Amino acid sequence: MRDHMFKAGLALVAAAFLAAPLSVSAGDTMNKAEEKIKGTAREVAVTADDKVITRSVESRFSKDPELKKINVRTDAGVVVLSGQVANIIAAARASETAHKVDGVKAVKNELRVNQAKAN
Repeated sequence: MRDHMFKAGLALVAAAFLAAPLSVSAGDTMNKAEEKIKGTAREVAVTADDKVITRSVESRFSKDPELKKINVRTDAGVVVLSGQVANIIAAARASETAHKVDGVKAVKNELRVNQAKAN
């Protein structure tokens, strides 16, 4: 009987030693999963903010005939303007208008100015 209890005790100790690394590994896996979820949540929040920023810039541009055809996209708060405008003043006004929108961290102006052909 003692031999049986000794063997059972040894089996419990061995199981505890074997399970310890598994619990650490499971904890690490849970921590990694939690961080991934938090990262994904941040990405979703940034994407949602980017959509709001893009809509807000487009709304402001829609009120200005020289700016309403400008393409707007936003990535992590950086607004990228592309397309063509009539003159350098319109390109500068587009940048200034976009900068005034809440949440905008920077504006990358890739606008091209139409070059009128001399006749």
